[in-house]
Amino acid sequence: GAHSFTGSGPRMARRGDDGSTYITLPVYEIVDNSSNTWKGTSESAWVDKDGNVMKLEGKVLMHREPSATAQRVDLDTRDLTITTDPKLKDAKGHPVADAPHRNQRMETAAPTTITETNDTIYGVGMKADMDMKTMELLSNVHMISLPGKR
Repeated sequence: GAHSFTGSGPRMARRGDDGSTYITLPVYEIVDNSSNTWKGTSESAWVDKDGNVMKLEGKVLMHREPSATAQRVDLDTRDLTITTDPKLKDAKGHPVADAPHRNQRMETAAPTTITETNDTIYGVGMKADMDMKTMELLSNVHMISLPGKR
């Protein structure tokens, strides 16, 4: 299947009872559906057995690497959950080759700061849809926009 995330840290443990993975002080890389790379850190991370849910716990700092088609974006928040649509499986439970892409979403109830080239947006609570390329701050939103190159 397509690469969706990589994680490493000083301590990683896989739970035998449910197959989930717990990582302390993770450094991770997430690839969105447009092949943009997001890199980040958090205090800890929990990933379910199938890799469909990743909970980044504590302070979360992540950024999208700039590319020819996307500018750098910085995200500063806490307790961020990233969900990915489950892999399509055939009647025998095997992953379907060449299945459509899997949508990724991010969500937190915590205060969040999003910084782009000339804009900084603050708010409480955030939902993002990586497929639709949208980020929505849910309440108490403030924006600072500086003049300059767009």
